Amino acid sequence: MKDSIFTSLIYYCLFLGVLSAPIPLDAQSFGFEFDEKVSAESIPFEYINGFIVIEVLFNQTFPLKFIVDTGASNTIISRKEIVSLFNLPYGRTFEVYGADLSTVLYAHLIKSVHLSAANLIAPHQDILVLEEDYFDFQRITGLDIHGVIGADMFRQNILKIDYKARRLTVYKPKAKQLKQKKYKEIDMVIQKSKPYIIAKTELANNTTIDTKLLIDTGASTALLLDIKSDESLSLPDNIISGSLGFGLGGSMQGYIGRVNSLAFGKYTLDDVICRFQEAPIDTAKNFVHRNGIIGNYILDRFSIIIDYPESRFFIKPSRKWKRKFSYDKSGINFISIGLHERTYYINSILEGSPADLAGLQAGDVIRKINRLPSGLLSFNGINRILHAKAGKKVKIKIKRGNQIIKAQFRLKDLI
Repeated sequence: MKDSIFTSLIYYCLFLGVLSAPIPLDAQSFGFEFDEKVSAESIPFEYINGFIVIEVLFNQTFPLKFIVDTGASNTIISRKEIVSLFNLPYGRTFEVYGADLSTVLYAHLIKSVHLSAANLIAPHQDILVLEEDYFDFQRITGLDIHGVIGADMFRQNILKIDYKARRLTVYKPKAKQLKQKKYKEIDMVIQKSKPYIIAKTELANNTTIDTKLLIDTGASTALLLDIKSDESLSLPDNIISGSLGFGLGGSMQGYIGRVNSLAFGKYTLDDVICRFQEAPIDTAKNFVHRNGIIGNYILDRFSIIIDYPESRFFIKPSRKWKRKFSYDKSGINFISIGLHERTYYINSILEGSPADLAGLQAGDVIRKINRLPSGLLSFNGINRILHAKAGKKVKIKIKRGNQIIKAQFRLKDLI
């Protein structure tokens, strides 16, 4: 009989680490370890499309790309063919629930894998391997990602993430090198290996409620709230409805809008972009009750420290931490195909948006934006153009079947 878990890899277009219960690990599986004479090690990371990406050496042979996900209990490889090259035996098989919380997918446990990043090693780590590459990160982001690094790699130590310096540092518990003088402590609890804080959320109707939020570095979004987690949660008047993103088992439906403010500790952020989902949480299935998540588009305004052994959380604001939250002003949702010679496809168009009124359609291939060939633009580069100031003109050339079509429109605030 297969075991059931609710793994973090639910909803990768927006977030990875929402629903997860730790798998049973052998005593030797402790995550990253240090040389005896060292109490801190740093790992450089890339910050791409709202994801923290590090290079990890798999079994001392293959350099792989992993997303660092504090919202995930376990480390997971999404590419089964990599594991197959080493003839590693599979242990138990787990049922993995998809984005709709009902679609059943499968993952396998493999034991005693050697993982290393910079000078940190995990010599006997148990990880999950997905039966299929349910993520297909390349299609969504243009990134060649092989899996996620979960909390099981850090929970014996302290994790510091400096978004500005693009550096992740792991410290031994109570390490003297860790400087916290300029940081402010925020009350935090660790439940099932994952960190949660309480934040005051002021909704669009001016109601303020305490919300329990997962600190989720696997989330390429600012804020997500589960509408059904609290009867006081209500939708703003100005919302966009439809798919919130893609994930295991398909897409998650919901709404995108704004909350008036989000406050934690002494810090308050105004007019925050928020995704509202309606998927019910079944507490009988071992979920930790929470109202939502804080993702990277809030966290990257700070340098953060998660002290797993002591259950403490510290933040230090960056210079522009109160900058305005921007959102797409075109109505275009696009995906990427290819790693080197990228092709960008329009995946969907928001009805009544500037792109819709300009005649663009789902399936159109983007050839140029503002006279720049799409092959020269990154995923982030296109987003910057589509998130620019309202009123700015965008010129776009697309291919539809055998036709080349030129269109233009002016950006407009949609939420």
